[in-house]
Amino acid sequence: MKNLFLIFVLFFSTQISFSQDYKTVRVNSMETYNEQKFHDEFSFQFTTPMTKEQVMDAAKYYKDHFSVTFNAKDNTFHVKMVDQDWKHRSIMRRLFAGLYISKVMIDGKTLGVDDFFKEYVYTTDQIPAKK
Repeated sequence: MKNLFLIFVLFFSTQISFSQDYKTVRVNSMETYNEQKFHDEFSFQFTTPMTKEQVMDAAKYYKDHFSVTFNAKDNTFHVKMVDQDWKHRSIMRRLFAGLYISKVMIDGKTLGVDDFFKEYVYTTDQIPAKK
């Protein structure tokens, strides 16, 4: 009986310790995304409420690579690369991890973060249309 109780407590505590509140972000306009990306800027909208403190606490570690601003009214955050060094885009992936972002909704699709970065962040094929 003691062993059964210990197994139950161990299982329950493991479930609690590994469960996280994973989040999804949305790219509202593919056209705007491509234009911003061309200038090393990215904007995302959380699908669940966030606070400025949560976002800025995760972003404070990456000031050498990019700046982050948060608009509480729109529940959006904006990332601006310090320069055009591509490693900064890789480091932006760490920001997503720090914010517990697991999914990105873009262009009618919901992608995992790794797939999103491979298809939409690390690529150069989305060149903005000339006006």
